[in-house]
Amino acid sequence: MKKTACAALLLGSVFLGGWFAADLFRNTSPQTMLIQSGSTALRYILPFFLSAVCVLAGRMIRPNEALKESAVSRAAAAVLSVASASCGFHMMIQLWEDREPDYGQHRMNLVHITGMRFVLGLCAVLLVVYAVWNVFFLCETGVQGHSMRLMVPGMAGSAAFFIYVFFIAFAQPVSVYRIGPTMEILSALSALLFTVALLRAAYRPDYSTALRSLFRSGCCAFLFCTCIGAPYAVWKFANGVETAVTPPFSLVLGLIGVLGAVYAWSAASQTE
Repeated sequence: MKKTACAALLLGSVFLGGWFAADLFRNTSPQTMLIQSGSTALRYILPFFLSAVCVLAGRMIRPNEALKESAVSRAAAAVLSVASASCGFHMMIQLWEDREPDYGQHRMNLVHITGMRFVLGLCAVLLVVYAVWNVFFLCETGVQGHSMRLMVPGMAGSAAFFIYVFFIAFAQPVSVYRIGPTMEILSALSALLFTVALLRAAYRPDYSTALRSLFRSGCCAFLFCTCIGAPYAVWKFANGVETAVTPPFSLVLGLIGVLGAVYAWSAASQTE
C-alpha cells in the first residue's frame, strides 16, 4: 500500500510537470517571463496541493529498520556528485573569467557585484565539498549511522542551497506573476530540505522520524526540482533566457530531485 501511494505521488508529479511544461511553452512570454493567459492561482494551487499530499503521506512511513542502499541510489548519488563538482568548478571558472557578470535583469553597482561574486564563490566551494562528501559517505557506506564529526562536510550541500535561495531572490526580480523565477526559488528550497533530511537520516539514530522527513522532502524535491525545474531549464535554453540559476545548477537541482524520488521509494519500501 505504501509503495502504491508513493508511486501515485511520483506519477502525479510527472503529470503535473508535463502540464507545467505545456503551459510554460504556450502561455509564458520569454521577454518578461510573465504568464499571458489563464489563472495565476491555479499554477500555484496544484503543486502546493500535491506537496501537501506528500507531507500527509509521510505519516504512513513506519520503518522497522535503517534505510538500505540500492544500486540505483548509489548510481544516482554518484551522478549527483559529478554534477555538483562540475557545477562548482564551472561557477569558479565563470567568476575568474567574467569581470562584470550579468546577474539576471538587474543593473548593479560595484558593491552589489562584489557581494554577488563572493556569494557565488562560496556556493561553488560548498558544492565541491558536498560532492566529495556525497562520494565517500553515500556511494560507499550508504545512509546509516555515521560519526558526527563527518557531518560538517555533509552540511556543505545544505548551506550551498540555503545561500543560493537568497541569491536567486536578490539577483533577479521575483513576483507571483513570474512563475518561472518563483519556481526556481521553490526548487532550491526543496533541494535544501531534502539535503537536510538526508543528513538527519545519516546521523540521527531515530530512523522513524528521519525517514519520514526523507520521504516527504524527497517527493517534494522530485516535484519542484525535476518535474517542474527541468522543463523550465529547457524552456530557458530554447528561448535564450538567462536567470540567476545557470544550466549546470539546474542540472544539479534536477538530479537532487531524482535522488529524492529514489530515497522516497526506498523509504516507502521499508515499512511495516
